[in-house]
Amino acid sequence: MHRPPHRLFHRQLYGPIQVAAWVACAPAKLDFRQPCRELFPTKTLPAWASQYQRVCRLPPLCKMSLSEAQTMYHHYDGPEDLVLLRRLPSSTSSRGVTPNHDTLYNLAFLDLSQGPQIITVPQFDTPRRYWIVPFADAYYNIYGAVGAHFNSSSGQYLVVGRSGSRTASYPGFTSDRIFFSPTDINWMIGRVLVLNDTDTPAAYAFSLQYRVSPYHPLLNATLNATSKTQIISRSVNGSGYGIYKNTVGFLDGFTQQPAQWFNASLQFYLTDPPVNGSSPDQVATLQNLIQNASDPSTNSAFQLGAQVAKKCILRTNVGFVASTGWTFHNASGVYDRASGTDYLDRAQDAQFIPTPLPPSEVIYFLLSTDSQNQTLDASKGENYTITFNLPVPASIFWSLTIYNSSNLLLFKNPIDRYNINDRSQRLVYTGTNNNTLQVFISASQPTVGTAQYSNWLPAPPDAGFQFILRTYGPPDYAIQGQYAPPAVVKVDSAASVTPLSVAGRKFV
Repeated sequence: MHRPPHRLFHRQLYGPIQVAAWVACAPAKLDFRQPCRELFPTKTLPAWASQYQRVCRLPPLCKMSLSEAQTMYHHYDGPEDLVLLRRLPSSTSSRGVTPNHDTLYNLAFLDLSQGPQIITVPQFDTPRRYWIVPFADAYYNIYGAVGAHFNSSSGQYLVVGRSGSRTASYPGFTSDRIFFSPTDINWMIGRVLVLNDTDTPAAYAFSLQYRVSPYHPLLNATLNATSKTQIISRSVNGSGYGIYKNTVGFLDGFTQQPAQWFNASLQFYLTDPPVNGSSPDQVATLQNLIQNASDPSTNSAFQLGAQVAKKCILRTNVGFVASTGWTFHNASGVYDRASGTDYLDRAQDAQFIPTPLPPSEVIYFLLSTDSQNQTLDASKGENYTITFNLPVPASIFWSLTIYNSSNLLLFKNPIDRYNINDRSQRLVYTGTNNNTLQVFISASQPTVGTAQYSNWLPAPPDAGFQFILRTYGPPDYAIQGQYAPPAVVKVDSAASVTPLSVAGRKFV
């Protein structure tokens, strides 16, 4: 007997829904890795997860609001224009999540369906000035980069998309200055290190010297009558998503318009497929989702799927888990190198660290609990410490940044300190050869003139918090998961403070 497609689809969802229901109702402290791994690779429910990274980044690509951009960025004129951050992210920064407070960002969206693009890199002032320009494809796999870590020189580099020839010669460029992208839609997010509190203008001056320009304007203008960016934008807007002004609204629209959401995802997937091509199974899955999305019998499955996918993303540790509670991914930025279906890693990175660099360049350690596995929260007067044995395993630089856990953004504090790093001034060190650094975390200000005040990292007064420890230039043993950052320890709020004369030498 022939069964209606929606009933077949509903039956296919039954197994994943059983897993989903367990995840949705389970206590927060249980290990979600196995059930979420079982859920995400299924062919009936990976669509929300597999597209999560793409959707998180699609709004700025297809509908960048100039009025929003003016509040933080220097300028934005189109897909091939550079967006420059003129100051380090702070409590006034509201775009994206978990911004670092170490580098200025240089962002560009490249539509290579119109032809290759030239990236011009300035000559930097000192070897200590870390900089990097990574190139990410449409699915946020980093396929190449230039930067200080690679001894890259200044000058012009060429980026060629899927539509460009791999065998053609490109006059003016040698092979070591040409990058071939697996897709035509690209994302470039450069970083320029700010060396100290007074160095921001100098770092910004270098950022202003970056350039993005067509390789051959006349040729580029005639390759395609309609660029892939325009095709995708029209699809998104035609699906009704043009009404959403921010990522939150865009994602929330999924539960209200699942058919339109999956249609936009399918158009993106077909317009610019991943490196291993468009999978017939994925296309069929998305078409099936579009067809059945509005059916009442499957609507509850979509609602549950959205909730569970979010819970898996937020609560599953998919990488290394250190004994001290810190986690990190060792596949960030290289999701499609193997099977191309590492949905959970990709989605979790999209939630916490959008467009991360690969672990060979930097490890992002994440922490949201203390040494007793309790949620980090100083809003009720709790104090914490984290004690580093120096040096931290990072050959380039490192930083410990604190975020409001409710929105993963930086927050206002009385001393405008958002992280502590290897360049921080006026810190107090102890131990043999001053090789110990104890950071003090609290919502209330410690007594001025104490070690706690010198090493104070303010916590939000009205919310929980999370940490990201960034270690740029990590050694192999750290990449392999053999480094455990120190635990965050809750301390007695009434404990006496340490005078500077006892704490050790104060570095200025």
